[in-house]
Amino acid sequence: MIFENNEKLKAMVKDFKLIMPYTDRDIVADFDIILYGVDIDAGNIDAGNIHAGDIAYYAVCFAYESIKCKSISGRRKNSRHFALDDEIKIKEVESFKDKPEG
Repeated sequence: MIFENNEKLKAMVKDFKLIMPYTDRDIVADFDIILYGVDIDAGNIDAGNIHAGDIAYYAVCFAYESIKCKSISGRRKNSRHFALDDEIKIKEVESFKDKPEG
């Protein structure tokens, strides 16, 4: 599913979880996904930055800049997650109260 902005993505969050519908599970975002403390369960994820709670994806999860989350895991045996410009930062839930740098 292609999202126009972070607000449209946030509108799909229910009970601190973003669970993509089985008909269109991929997230494609030409912007930063900023969902502090929200768990994401999706197909493949493509975004600028990703800041979330637990991230579960199908095969590929990548950010052009950075990923900050509590945990990240793929469901396929050979799944991959990476950030092109920075490391993936695994943080405790409490740290999501902090504002993003920059």
